[in-house]
Amino acid sequence: MIASRIAAVACAAAVLAATGASAQEAPAGSGLTLAETAALNYDYTQAGADSVLVAGTLTIQGANTVTVTPVGSELPPSRITLFTFGALAGGENLANWSVEAPGLKSYDITLNTTETSVYVRLRKIGTLVLLR
Repeated sequence: MIASRIAAVACAAAVLAATGASAQEAPAGSGLTLAETAALNYDYTQAGADSVLVAGTLTIQGANTVTVTPVGSELPPSRITLFTFGALAGGENLANWSVEAPGLKSYDITLNTTETSVYVRLRKIGTLVLLR
């Protein structure tokens, strides 16, 4: 069960929260502004993760911290989509974001974007040996 925590984001002076029994998609309406130093907490299972859907513009004002946390002892998916949006403003501020992933020391964790999303990529670190 994914029990989402409160994502500290400014959205028309409201705090956006999602809770439930599976990965949650929290709609943020026509626009969302992330204030500087927001603490964004996402839960995941192998099957999915919390995500925020922004119909309009996602505005990023500064450095933020994203924490991705497993539900139980689940292995992480290879990708956790944090935000889906129509447009992105302040995307250059993503360079100042940090990602924390308790228990995933053996993973390469990167923050990435596409034209319509911000996501965390998780790749297991190690050596692959091909035996013939």
